[in-house]
Amino acid sequence: MRKGFSLIEIIATIGVLGIVAVPFFSIFLSGNKNVIAAKYDLIAVNLARERIEQIRLQNFETLEEDYYVYRDIYKDTIHSELKEADEDMEVFYNNFSDIWTSEMREKYPRIFNKMEGIFTEKSLLNEYIEYPEEYEAFRRYAIVEEISPEKQNGFISDSPVMMKKITVKVFFKDKLAVELTTMVSDYK
Repeated sequence: MRKGFSLIEIIATIGVLGIVAVPFFSIFLSGNKNVIAAKYDLIAVNLARERIEQIRLQNFETLEEDYYVYRDIYKDTIHSELKEADEDMEVFYNNFSDIWTSEMREKYPRIFNKMEGIFTEKSLLNEYIEYPEEYEAFRRYAIVEEISPEKQNGFISDSPVMMKKITVKVFFKDKLAVELTTMVSDYK
């Protein structure tokens, strides 16, 4: 008798290994995809929380939503997709982001310089934070709404406290990833 395996035995073994390996390989790929998605979800949540904290550091009386704060950065722009952003709130929010990478800064230097100037003026932070290149797929903006005492449902009944609702939206590849809302007041 000859020692070794026949061609049919080798082919059958490879087939069985292939049938067993495919589910394990697909589980690995699925798990890897979920880990990457969780990473981007975590980044989006942290970006929203960071923006809310930046807003909370501002003076209550001057809190405004991003459209009213930053719309002038698009005035006199040479970029056709942004020409109407200073006059049309919908166009503004479809294009605006306060998350800038060095590549974006090089592509839109005039817009970035205007935005950075406004940011450092309004914020208690001395300089604008430049984000890593992997953040280029993210966009973020904040909406601030005044809540009158009549709409507060007796939240603080003894004194007329002004409140503002802050909503931060973070998009990943132009899909809403996180919407985070909080309330701030002038209560002292």
